[in-house]
Amino acid sequence: MRLNEEARVCSGRRVGPQRACGRSRRAASRCSSGAAACWALLARLQRLQPDVQRALQPAPPAPYCAILHSCQHHCVKTLEEWVEGVRGDSAPGAVDGTVHQLAVAALAHCHALAAHLQTVGPALASEPAYARAAAALPAVQDRNALMLAIYMRKVLAQLNLALRTKSEQYPEALKAIFLLNNTLYLLQGLQRSGLLDVLALAEPECEGSYRDMIQEYKNSYLQSWNKLLSHITLDEPLPNKLRDKDRQILKDKFSAFNREWEECRRAQRGYSVPDAELREGLKRDNKQLLLPAYGAFYERYAALPFSKNPEKYLKYTPLQIASQLDGYFDEAA
Repeated sequence: MRLNEEARVCSGRRVGPQRACGRSRRAASRCSSGAAACWALLARLQRLQPDVQRALQPAPPAPYCAILHSCQHHCVKTLEEWVEGVRGDSAPGAVDGTVHQLAVAALAHCHALAAHLQTVGPALASEPAYARAAAALPAVQDRNALMLAIYMRKVLAQLNLALRTKSEQYPEALKAIFLLNNTLYLLQGLQRSGLLDVLALAEPECEGSYRDMIQEYKNSYLQSWNKLLSHITLDEPLPNKLRDKDRQILKDKFSAFNREWEECRRAQRGYSVPDAELREGLKRDNKQLLLPAYGAFYERYAALPFSKNPEKYLKYTPLQIASQLDGYFDEAA
């Protein structure tokens, strides 16, 4: 930095830093990229401080220190405004239940902050709330990483609440798919970036918690098949020699199953599961849940003379059901 530039900054003309911090704060309130830019500015100002003070001696360093203090204040405010931005985000989820833009933004935001760890850490350590949170945790060697971990815990907890709220727009099956997609995306993103190890400083069970949520959402998705399965469930087996009421029961059961199956198929072929491993795993789970029950029902009753027009009711063989399950999620993936 040239001497005249240093003098201009220290003379009190703070328009540049203020404007840059203002842009970062506006970006933070929208949970958009650029929210971490002020941290790069603060780091640069801190690096320049010794040179500026030497260049301006014997002038006092107070003006430059005031700029530094103001910039750090704005940087910390961007962090809190980002969390508020998550809380206030009103963007709905995509119709296919894919990963929400807010989850993508949160992961990118944490990654951007990690690039400025040596600046973010001390700034947060100077904040009483973060200092208290750190004091309540076991001591670690890298205090800067601990401070970032405490902030990440806050962001991800708020994100989880926001995603659960957004999931309420969906029917039960797609609600579970939406939460599955987002939770898996966050876990994998934290693992790839190394941020999961950082987060573990403040939340030691974080990986287990994410995996528990993933299993919970898988179970919720599979439970969405209960209505379909109820159509092929009988209080007691029907006799081989059917009575009129037995024939009607089978007609009603097969008809209800067909209607529900066709409705599920129309809906779920439009669901998005971007992760290939999760997608194939859900297909396997669907088969393991549905095929034994439907296969047993079909094998037991399809051959019985319950209708003069059996093709009206026996629309799907177990093999056809299996084949159609293989096509789930593919169109939107």
